[in-house]
Amino acid sequence: MIATNQHGYLEDSNDWTQAIANSFADQEGITLTEDHWAVITTLRTFYLQHGLLPSMRVLIRLLDGKISTEKNTSLYLQSLFPGGLMRQGSKIAGLPKPVRCI
Repeated sequence: MIATNQHGYLEDSNDWTQAIANSFADQEGITLTEDHWAVITTLRTFYLQHGLLPSMRVLIRLLDGKISTEKNTSLYLQSLFPGGLMRQGSKIAGLPKPVRCI
């Protein structure tokens, strides 16, 4: 059993696997696509390197070339995670709940 906090986020991001990501996505009502995975892996990489989540502007820059240019917009990224890009994206990516999320 994987330890999660009261909000359902992983206690230890090192416990994360793609199977856990799929399970969290199912709980959130999201079917993961290639674009979802691009966001998830980018969030994880940035967080593990810097200890924080990227801003939307930085995330869009980091996704350049990973998803098509016409889709690489804040509106499209928000549509991938309708419950909130950073809230749902972080949870599915096995990262802590963003500080600014309620």
